[in-house]
Amino acid sequence: MRLIPLNRRSKLAIILFCCSLLTTMPVQMHAQCSASGPRNPGTAKDSTYPGSDFAFGSPNNTFTSNGVSSTAGSIASLISGQTDYLKVSNFGFTIPTSATICGIQVDVEKSAAALLGLGSIKDNHALILKGNTAGNDNANGTNWPTSNTYVSYGSNTDLWGLSWTAADINSSNFGFLFSANIIGFFNGIITVLPIAQVDNIRITVSYSVVLPIQLTQFNVTGNKYNSAVLQWKTGEQTEPVKYIVERSPNGTVWETLTNNVPGDGSGQSFTYTDIKPLTGQSFYRLKMVTIAGAESYSEIKKFLSEPSRVIKCYPNPATSYVQIEGAIPGERIQLTDIYGQRIKTGSTEVNRDPLRVDVSHLQPGAYFITVGNTIMKIRRN
Repeated sequence: MRLIPLNRRSKLAIILFCCSLLTTMPVQMHAQCSASGPRNPGTAKDSTYPGSDFAFGSPNNTFTSNGVSSTAGSIASLISGQTDYLKVSNFGFTIPTSATICGIQVDVEKSAAALLGLGSIKDNHALILKGNTAGNDNANGTNWPTSNTYVSYGSNTDLWGLSWTAADINSSNFGFLFSANIIGFFNGIITVLPIAQVDNIRITVSYSVVLPIQLTQFNVTGNKYNSAVLQWKTGEQTEPVKYIVERSPNGTVWETLTNNVPGDGSGQSFTYTDIKPLTGQSFYRLKMVTIAGAESYSEIKKFLSEPSRVIKCYPNPATSYVQIEGAIPGERIQLTDIYGQRIKTGSTEVNRDPLRVDVSHLQPGAYFITVGNTIMKIRRN
């Protein structure tokens, strides 16, 4: 095949073609993870395993955080050893069936009692349960606190070494196994029998859903009133979608501005105006929700809002000049009569604040001074 050299005109045509493709490409959708929970278990029990020594009493005490714990302790005949599993499950999750699981975090509210400054309690096993399959062991080697404290295992990006579906999470068999190492103390005179206490176990699941939405454009711009204007366009959709506008001062903590921007399932253009944006830098995003409850998010857009200016004009009435306070040096100052006819202002001192505008040449009557977006009425005596 013979290569055909490109001349300048053909190169320009290729560049223009590529640019046209870029301008029609849909906005990249960022599937941010939503959190469900934390949720408490509906089922709890003590479960033995080979090598375990001490049973957890009253496992149902782990259902809520109320200061009443499930406990396992060493005994005089055996001061050190491993507890049984405290097995909790049936968390009642309802993750959308099309969701992708991002991570699982387990919070255990635990404490060690009766230490007397001697002995200790540490994790033995911390295992997530997918049916009858256990994930990675996330037990840590630190001593348990002496007062009830939540300690987290996993995170919103930790899958514990397993692959997950929404059905796995929603199953009543989805759960958690937890056991402790109890290390007592005995020197022939003093005997310390530590007690492991678990007040609550809760789980948070993070997930994302890819929605049947084609967001072809999303922009945030300012207008002359210093408002933030959000504009977005959608392509064809397979089902109606509700659009929720969210704002954040830092891109992490979000507040809902409106959740009443409905879509009818066809390609549309939308506009929402935030008339009171945060001062300085803020962030905006769209939360999109289908009728079935599946959620997804747009990309995040930054917006910079300048503080509102207060502009003063005095003296008013005036005889020879007026001073304008709050104007930006060099900013355009316009003087008009009551009919809107522009009047030459004479000299204006543009490098000082307040600015001075000569009105000595005006006939007595009413006039208007415009500074930026601010219009002020003055009177010449």
